[in-house]
Amino acid sequence: MKISSSNFPAMERSQLRDSKEIRKTNSGSKPKETGNTVAPLIDGPAIFASAKEMMKSAESTIQLEMYSLDRKEMLDLLCSEANKGINVQVMLDPSHERNPRYSDGFKKMKAKLKANGVEVLNFPTDKRWIDHVKLLIVDGKSALVGGMNWGEHSSFNHDADVKLEGPAVNYYRNFFNDGWKRSGGENILELPKAEKIPGATAEIAGACTNTGDHSIKSAVVKSIDKAKKSIHMETFILSDKDIVAGLLAAKHRGVEVKVLMDPTGVKNGASLNGQTFETLKDAGIEVKWYTVDTSVHQMLHAKWGVFDDQELLVGSANWSRNGLTKNREIGIHVKDENTTTAFEEQFQHDWVKRSSDKLPV
Repeated sequence: MKISSSNFPAMERSQLRDSKEIRKTNSGSKPKETGNTVAPLIDGPAIFASAKEMMKSAESTIQLEMYSLDRKEMLDLLCSEANKGINVQVMLDPSHERNPRYSDGFKKMKAKLKANGVEVLNFPTDKRWIDHVKLLIVDGKSALVGGMNWGEHSSFNHDADVKLEGPAVNYYRNFFNDGWKRSGGENILELPKAEKIPGATAEIAGACTNTGDHSIKSAVVKSIDKAKKSIHMETFILSDKDIVAGLLAAKHRGVEVKVLMDPTGVKNGASLNGQTFETLKDAGIEVKWYTVDTSVHQMLHAKWGVFDDQELLVGSANWSRNGLTKNREIGIHVKDENTTTAFEEQFQHDWVKRSSDKLPV
């Protein structure tokens, strides 16, 4: 059902009340930690180059949790690092193993990793939700967090990650180790905690969607509520009613709201973005479609927002009900001038050069 501007005041009150409840009940959210460095990584070449550099520099451990993993160069690198004596742990989503379309390839991928000394586990999920995480941790000191899968086709998509070093990495180590235990893993890697980096100023808060923890949604809602000047988003799926209501509330109080959305699947009803697009447009919010490159079956696969040119939220979770409340997901809340500037500049480029008011053919 569309959300019209005529019933907006009631929606705003409801949205604010809901966001307070989200924050009140969210035990997993935490304050930002200082002493970190962050590097923005936008699109496949930058993301995969950073991931390969990190793994090649590993001295003791590589931990990877990945929803889609069939990119040959990355599989080969995981195997070669394990053969060097690096302790490599890989945690996967088992839905691919249950799907006849992907089952054979998934089993072969796991067998290859195990044959080369990589520890491989499936995170325990069921048919109602998935392990959608994209997370790489090396030596417990650096982490790669974001939305990019490690599939053969993934690099064609428009997507984003960040590379993190500093004490905030400990949040992601704990997240991975907790998942490893829940997956039946007994080899819990004991490493010194990541310490503050002298002179580093990036402020980081980790977030996740996990059992009893919806801190990604809490972070998004809070950032929308706090925005005073601008909200700029690029989203693969945007359908969560509280997020949509929050954007309407922000527009109502004078915030510039611009949203760039993925058009994939809208015409055949496989995406809820069409409904959200019309709802935002009817409320006077500037919303456009990302002009995907259909020759390579590209998608706008990103899930990020920049708030007041000062803070960034990016991660694996689509801003949908499942992504924010059911799936296992990971995210990062960043306050760092270089990082937010890079994402804001990317948004402005995409808004001018890669957008359309009409649904692309």
